[in-house]
Amino acid sequence: MSVRQRTRVRETYPADPASVTRARLVAMEVARESGLGRAACADVALAVSEACTNVVLHAYRDDGHEFPELTLEAWAVDHGVRVVVADRGNGMRPNPDSPGLGLGLAVIISVTDSCEVRRAHPTGTQLCMTFRA
Repeated sequence: MSVRQRTRVRETYPADPASVTRARLVAMEVARESGLGRAACADVALAVSEACTNVVLHAYRDDGHEFPELTLEAWAVDHGVRVVVADRGNGMRPNPDSPGLGLGLAVIISVTDSCEVRRAHPTGTQLCMTFRA
């Protein structure tokens, strides 16, 4: 029986709630195959869930995108994993109508070894996260 290796992936999903689960599972698979332990894999799952949920809830509001999507990239790095969650929305901006508490980014920062928010070109946001074994 062969095992499918996913040490580097780039997948695009519709920006909908079902995609959060799919992206989380793919990122966890890369993390496991890259040698991360149970606790680090749980951190990857939590951070990717928060990042993808932010895309679903915030990235495409009021912008008229016909096919909103999110992209997940995950790959092994020295002693860890790098994960990027990206969208092509209108970028980060305040949302007074948000259904959440606004703690998603703080949660992500608390479980990653490094986290960087980048502006994507021509539009959108990239959340770049690193997890160490």
